[in-house]
Amino acid sequence: MKIKGRILAIFIINLVSFCLLVNGLVYYQFNQFVTEKTLSSNMKLFEMMLDSQYAGAYRLDEQGQLYKGETLLNEQYTLVDKLKGIALVECTIFAKDTRVSTSIYKENKRVTGTKATGEVVETVLTDGQAFIGDVEIAGSDYKAIYHPVLDEAGQVVGMLFVGVKVATINSQVMGILWAIMGLSMLMLVIVVAEIYSMTTRIISKPLGRVCDELEKVAQGDLTSQLEHKLVSRKDEVGDLSRSLNRTKESLKQVVQGLKGNVHSLNQEADNLSGVSE
Repeated sequence: MKIKGRILAIFIINLVSFCLLVNGLVYYQFNQFVTEKTLSSNMKLFEMMLDSQYAGAYRLDEQGQLYKGETLLNEQYTLVDKLKGIALVECTIFAKDTRVSTSIYKENKRVTGTKATGEVVETVLTDGQAFIGDVEIAGSDYKAIYHPVLDEAGQVVGMLFVGVKVATINSQVMGILWAIMGLSMLMLVIVVAEIYSMTTRIISKPLGRVCDELEKVAQGDLTSQLEHKLVSRKDEVGDLSRSLNRTKESLKQVVQGLKGNVHSLNQEADNLSGVSE
C-alpha cells in the first residue's frame, strides 16, 4: 500500500473508532440520565401530585386496600393516567406488593392485581429503600424506580412505581445515534477528501517527481534538475530533493572525470602507436 493509502487508512480507522466510542458514551449517558434524573424527577412529581390531590396519610384497611386519607386508591386511575400523559412514563400504586392502580396495560386490560418482583419487594418493602433498575412487567422490560409508601407509624404499606419501557428508550437513543453517525459519516467524507487532496499535493506528487528524476538517473540522464519549489521545501521531501540534486552533481563530476581519463588514455595510446611506427 502506498503512503497516501496508509495515511487515509489510519485516519479512517481512528475516526471510525472515535465515532463508535462517542456513540457508546451517548447510549450509556442517555440511559443513566433516564434512570437517575428523569425517573427520579417524575417520581417526585408523582408524590407531589398524590399529596396535592389526596389529603392525609397512607394506610391499609383490614382487607389490605390502600387509602390516602379517606380516599381509596385501589382502581383510582385518574392520577396515574394524568402523569402518564404529562411525562410519558408508566405509573403504578402498590398496596404492599400488589398493583392496585396502574397505567400499564396488557391485552387491553390494566395489570392490577399482579405482584412486584422479589428483588423489588426485598429492597422496598423489607428494607424500606428506593429501588432503581431494570424490571420486567407484563412481558416488557422497563427502566424503573420504586419508592416505599409509609403510614403514620412509619411502616411500609405500599410502593409507588415510575418506569419507561427499555424499547422506548432504545428507540429514542437510536434516533440520536443515527443522527450522530450521519454527521460523523459526512465529516468523514469531507475530511478524507481534504486529506486525499492534501497528501496528493504535498506528498504524492512531489515524491512522484523525485521518482521520475531517479528513473532518469538510472537511464543515464544527469542533465535535468528538480525545480526550486521542491528543493526549497523545509521538510523530508525537500531534504530528499536536495540530496538527489547533489547526487546528480557528484555523478556528473565522476562521469566528467572518467571522460578526462579516457581522453588521456586515448592520447597515450596514440603516442605509443606513433613511437612504435
